[in-house]
Amino acid sequence: MSKKFNSIFADDLENFVSFKKSLGLKYEKEQPRLIRLDKLLDSLELKEKKITKDTFEYITKRSGMKEANYARQFAVTRDFCKYLITIGYKDIYWEDREFHIQNNHTPVIYSDEEIRMIFSAIDDHIVKSLGTNGYRLWYGMAIIIRLLWSCGLRISEVLSLKKQDINLDQSYLRIWKSKGNRSRIVVMSESMTVCLREYLEMFCSDDSALFLNTKGREIDADSVRDYYHKIQKECYLSLSRLHDLRHCFASKAIRQMIDKGYSEYASSVYLYKYMGHSNFSETEYYLHFTDIDMERIRKIADQFSQEIYKGVINNEEK
Repeated sequence: MSKKFNSIFADDLENFVSFKKSLGLKYEKEQPRLIRLDKLLDSLELKEKKITKDTFEYITKRSGMKEANYARQFAVTRDFCKYLITIGYKDIYWEDREFHIQNNHTPVIYSDEEIRMIFSAIDDHIVKSLGTNGYRLWYGMAIIIRLLWSCGLRISEVLSLKKQDINLDQSYLRIWKSKGNRSRIVVMSESMTVCLREYLEMFCSDDSALFLNTKGREIDADSVRDYYHKIQKECYLSLSRLHDLRHCFASKAIRQMIDKGYSEYASSVYLYKYMGHSNFSETEYYLHFTDIDMERIRKIADQFSQEIYKGVINNEEK
């Protein structure tokens, strides 16, 4: 019996946490929510590992929580139910719900010069570690942060990459079952492909993990965050989240597409697919921190929709 969980799903909850951590997620803030879920499940005194619709309604009850806290509690419960299905359970009910929560975080969008400073400092670490036990670690950190910035990946996506997910000949990565259980192909630039090829040739002759620390263990997300903050301090830059590099990518990508002649609407739709978003509102959040005219994009989308459905609407009016 688990020390942390006591319900009939105790072992599954423990395995669920391990699974999340294997994806490179810290998954500590979510654990109190799993403990709450476990207590609710335990109070039902279930005899079989089944979650009916009534059970799901009970374990996702709001109980006076604020909207943001309830949304997080619901997400953890939903994700656990989906996990149970992926490992073979049949009688598991779950559903999705929409929450409208304001995100007050303002990402730090670095200039091209600041990005050059960051990568120059990172590359200095590689040079200084040459011939030491830390050479692979610092080289790996450089590749990880370059992938975050140049491909707009999430840290969990980078740390989950396997050698077979990388196609160097055609310069793309396969991202499997990321956020929202969605998979996609991510194209790499020529320079990113060259960097990754050199790293793989030096350190990844077999199919083992791509990024290892000095003890031969897989690098975790916390280690990457700590290293990134260390680099920011060395460059006298304000500290920002690793995820802000994804914002930097979105900002730069949208501007480059528009400079090449793509419309703002077409550029936004392409970015939405490339970044693996489930709906356009997620992409819209990233674009709010650029000078893209979101109101204009909405009007174009509305006009486009009207053209598509014009015949249908006219026929219905007849």
